[in-house]
Order: sequence, then structure tokens, then C-alpha cells
Amino acid sequence: ENPIVCHHTSCWLAIPCISFSHMMLDGEQYHDPGQKVEAHFLDVVPLDKWRAEHTGRQWGPAPFLLPDIPPQYCVDEAATRELLMLTNLHDTGLFPAGNNMRVVMRNYQARRLFGIAECEFRGYWAAEPWARCETPECYVSVYRKPDRSRALLVIGNAALEETAATVRPNLEALGLPTNTDAGVDIETGERVALAAGALRVTVRGRDFRLIALPYYKPPPITAGDYAAMAAKQVPNPGFEEGLDGWQVLAVEGNKGTVEADATEKRSGTYSCHLRKVEGPGGMMVQTEDVLGAEAGNKYRVNCWVKIANATGAKAYWMISMMDSQGRSTAQNNLFYGFLTENQDWKELPFEFELPPGTVVIRLHFLVAFEGAADVWIDDVTFGKVE
Repeated sequence: ENPIVCHHTSCWLAIPCISFSHMMLDGEQYHDPGQKVEAHFLDVVPLDKWRAEHTGRQWGPAPFLLPDIPPQYCVDEAATRELLMLTNLHDTGLFPAGNNMRVVMRNYQARRLFGIAECEFRGYWAAEPWARCETPECYVSVYRKPDRSRALLVIGNAALEETAATVRPNLEALGLPTNTDAGVDIETGERVALAAGALRVTVRGRDFRLIALPYYKPPPITAGDYAAMAAKQVPNPGFEEGLDGWQVLAVEGNKGTVEADATEKRSGTYSCHLRKVEGPGGMMVQTEDVLGAEAGNKYRVNCWVKIANATGAKAYWMISMMDSQGRSTAQNNLFYGFLTENQDWKELPFEFELPPGTVVIRLHFLVAFEGAADVWIDDVTFGKVE
């Protein structure tokens, strides 16, 4: 076996250790007083500091950064895209924490689909760069495929304001056709003209563009797009594969249990048994995947429910609704049922309409509120009401 040595270098770039490591992880120091990153990574880590500390090129290991952006700046995209401008310009990997993960996932997918893992990289600081940027505070680094069929230009804008950057790729040095007349933004699919040897690209402040040459139709970026990754039907609706496809959550720390039950079932081999013990909170089971849905349509969710040993706890549906970025599309989730009495197997159908902007939903079934209960559910269905 060939182990990979990853050296956590935050606050301590020990060159003798780094020299025999395969990977280096740096950046945790940027939550310390005096060099704490808040909304703008570049204010704390300027380009010369980044080149010196976060590229690994002096010593050999692949560099990764542990970003540690405070949570309030991770809600929107700007702070994370500023960080990605730096990592993309310097060929630095990113640890999956302390950032807007949706933005990072989409950037990772765009680069992976282009194939940067197999590419040669040449940074904006190279003595003989593969592209030059004529615009102050704008920079361009390049990934080139080994067969020289295509190149990816990372165009970064270090200024706070939006800038129209002029970039001149060296097509001959890149090995690209000299009659190349356009590139493409691989994040958006936008065609970008190459005229008189120059690309003229508008880049938002502290942001970047990924422009591939020559033009082609890039595959769509689906990471973080809830609609694209939505399931078309309820996974494991009869719990015949145990709880596969379902997530179990305790509400307010209740000590109950959720498990597949082969003793009590409405059909098949198993049901899902939610056991809530006395006290506040409750137990919940929810679909692991979101389910595709269309705003304005009416839908019906249904299951069979059995209740025993009830002392006041309530069994009910909850439906959460989200847009393509996973943001809630309603002030409150939808609730229905609130069964409190013992009963043999009965259906619990719930019909509802979705508010504007909704593209996916998640199904939740809960046993909560004061009291206890043993609740079994089986044969879950979901679909549009025609």
C-alpha cells in the first residue's frame, strides 16, 4: 500500500515536514484575532501572501485551504466566490467547511467536467504566461489539457467594483487553433467572443469567470440544484429495505426510536415504527431525497398508520417546500393529521397546493408533543392530483 501523507500546516509552515508530504492543509489561522477573515478573504490574504503560503509549489505537496469564513457570510454567495477566485487563480484545493457549500459544489463540478485533474496549470505570475490580462487588478491563470485541445482561463477581479477585463490568450503557446473566435463560460454556457486576439469579459468585484477555449457546449452544472437532483418517487415506500432512503431525527432531543419492524406491518415484510417516549420533542422520519414538484399544482401524500400506547403524543405529516437552491418557499411548512388516539391501520391522506417558486418538497412524518406513543407507518405514496 502507498499511504498519502496530509500535513495540517495551519499557523505552522514547517518546511522539513512539508517536504515529504503529499498534501498540505492550511488556513485555520484566519479565525484568529489580528488576521480574522470576515466578508473579504483578500483583505487578509493578499495575492503575494497567497502565492508564498498557499500554493505549495516551493515544496511540492498539493495545497488545500481550510477557509473558516464566519457563518453569517456563508449565507450569500459573495464571500465564498471571492475565496474561489483565489483558489482557482492559484490551483489550490478547498476543504469542505466554512463556506457556502452550494457555490463550492457547483464550482467543483464545473472544473471536474472540464477535466482540470488531467491539465497542466500555469499561474498569472509565470514568466511566460499562457494568457495576459491588460486590466489593472485583474489576473488570468490557465489550465491546459495535455493534448492541447482546450484551455480553461480563470479570470479573477481583485477590485471591489465590477470590471470589464481585457484578456489576451496566447493561442500559439497554448497549441490552440489560431482561428479560434470564441470561448464559453463553463458556469453559465455564455458564448464569449475572441476578437482581435482579445476576450473582453465583465467580472463582478472580487469574483471570477471560467472561460474555456475554443467554444463548445459545456454540460450543465447540476450540483446544488435541488430540481436537478430530485427523486421522481418516494424511495423505499413500504420500508422493505429497512430505512434505506429515509433519515431519522430526534426532535428536541427526545430519546425515542425509529426502526424497521417485521412484527407490525400493513403489507410486505416491514413497516416503520416510531416510538416516542414521555417528555417534550418527538421522533421524525423524512425522505432522504427531495421529491420533484411543480408550484401551483395539487399533490397528495398518503400512508397507512397504526397507533398504540398513546398518552397524548400526536402523529402527523409535515411537508417542507423549497426552490432550486434549497430555500424555503413558504413562511411555514405544511402540517396535517395530529392523530392522538390508538387506532388500527388507517390511511392518512393529505392534499395540498404548492406556493410559487417551489420545485421540490420533502416528506416528514412525526410523532411529537407531550406524551408518548408507538406509531407504525407503511406504504407511503406521493403524486400529483389530476
